[in-house]
Amino acid sequence: MSADDSSRLASDPPPTDDENKVEPTVRDALIGAAIGLLLIYAGTHISYWILSWSVIGVGLMFVGVMSAFVISVIWTKAPPALTGSSAERAVTCGGIRSSAR
Repeated sequence: MSADDSSRLASDPPPTDDENKVEPTVRDALIGAAIGLLLIYAGTHISYWILSWSVIGVGLMFVGVMSAFVISVIWTKAPPALTGSSAERAVTCGGIRSSAR
């Protein structure tokens, strides 16, 4: 327990280190996906089938998770018209603008 913690009440939330938090980037996800592809490739060259399929499975997990992260980042940064996230979107029908229902 540090000296700073002694003045804190039990009901107070613990301090956070938001300024020291590092956010992952798309570049990191692409590197992870490349590592996954290397694991899949390496797994095809292993002669023991249980070890081979284990390495291939880990590689598939790398590729799947990293690809999902890239898709989620692209989805959140895309304009609202492309993502369909706006509650009321205007649709043009025959030159007349009307609300979609």
